[in-house]
Amino acid sequence: MTKNKIDELKEKIQKDLEKIKKLEEQRNNDIAKLITKINLNNIEDEILIGALLYTKEQSSTNSKIKEEWLEAGRKFLKRKSRSTAPKKPEAAI
Repeated sequence: MTKNKIDELKEKIQKDLEKIKKLEEQRNNDIAKLITKINLNNIEDEILIGALLYTKEQSSTNSKIKEEWLEAGRKFLKRKSRSTAPKKPEAAI
């Protein structure tokens, strides 16, 4: 492999790492916005942390509650996407 090819690959790796960092930052921002949107920002920090730790623990198992959370999340996102979708123009009569 030539030095030029190695440099090109290193540059691509660096760009990919920057993309990953930006995507992680965007996800963190989205999570913070979600916490505010569903009024979790008014809950005591300790309760929110405990709930998140419990969620993390349960999400790594095959528990029934995990499936319930998944369904609730899907319903929420479906409702959200419908409320933000552009309205279809009414057909002319």
